[in-house]
Order: sequence, then structure tokens, then C-alpha cells
Amino acid sequence: MKPISDVKIIEYSEKIDRWNTISHLSGVVFAVIGIFPLINKAQNTREIISVTIYMISFFAVYLISSIYHALPLGEKKRVARRLDHSTIPLLIAGTATPCAMITLYNVSMHHAVLVMTLGWACAIFGIISKLFFFEKLKKITMAVYIVCGTIMLFSVIPIIDKIDKEGFLGLVYGCIFYVVGAVLCGLGAKKPVLHVIFHFLVLIGSIVQYSVILKFVL
Repeated sequence: MKPISDVKIIEYSEKIDRWNTISHLSGVVFAVIGIFPLINKAQNTREIISVTIYMISFFAVYLISSIYHALPLGEKKRVARRLDHSTIPLLIAGTATPCAMITLYNVSMHHAVLVMTLGWACAIFGIISKLFFFEKLKKITMAVYIVCGTIMLFSVIPIIDKIDKEGFLGLVYGCIFYVVGAVLCGLGAKKPVLHVIFHFLVLIGSIVQYSVILKFVL
């Protein structure tokens, strides 16, 4: 396992980190409020469990990110950064869960189970790699993220007619916000304001995909 002291901390100004914290605290609030419409619309135990898993992953990502940016420089912040990175695959698989276990499940149970198995296997690998190796397996982990995301996206193809064209485009638009945000995140070390923009883009992407799940998946 890579020593915590070897996890690099990107130093942002107090103002930048305040905005980083505020932006993702908004995501925490949204997750707490947003779970109720989903559960209210769910029609059975499987749907309730699916949306609960989704919103727990949503909540965890934004809570840990907020904590990481709110902490002062030091060992606690290093630990928080490791945890922050490990929640990324959690949200990918969490978002796919209701899509697979509700809409796709109603079309093909076996296809849904296959997608969930592959998706969560990728997520578990990503989480372990970040917790125990952090940047050492960066390229491999990124490849796994891409595979995981691709599996999730292609799993929607058999159910496009079930979620409507608008719903499918919503999922795609959400992914676009994530991808653009990820690019800006990579540039954020040199231009810190880009990291703030990244935070807001990721939040928008999450909200867009939440709207799709609420309106078209359930």
C-alpha cells in the first residue's frame, strides 16, 4: 500500500477551496433531498433498493469531496484525497444501478445482472486501486473507468425505446459534462479556478442524470 505521506496534495488558495467545498456541499444537500422523490416513485422493493444504492453513491462522492477541500493541509487531507478519488468509480456504478436493475431488468433480467456484475467489478477494482495504490496504477485505473463507463452507456441501447430519446440524450449530456469537467480537472493544478469549474460541471452532470432516472427510468 502506498504510504499516505506519498499522496500529493494540490495546494489551492483559501478562496478556491472554499468554492470547491461549497459547490460539492450543494451536491450533498441535493442528494439528501433528491432521494425522496425517487423512493416515492419507486414501485417495488427492487426499485427502492436500486435508487437507494444510487443516492448513497451520489451522497458519498459529494460529501467526501467537500470534506477533502474543507480540511487544512496535513495528513487528514491526504487521507481524504485518497478517499475522494476512490469514490469516482462508486458513482459510475451507482448511477448505472437503477438503469440496469429497473428498466433493463424489465427487458432482460440476465442482461441486467451481467451489466451490474461487470459494472460493479470495475468499480471495486477502481476503489481498491485508489485506496491501496493511488497514482501507481493510474493508467490502468483510467482504462477501467473507460471500460466501466462504456459498459454502462451501451447497456442503455436495448432500452432506448423504454426511456425515450430525451432520456438517452440526458444520460449522454451528463457524460459530456463529466468528461469536460475531467479535462479541466487535469488542468486545475496549474490554473486552480478550473478546478472550481470542474466541480460545478460534475455537479450539473450528476443532476442531469438524476433527472433522467427520476423522469424516464422509474
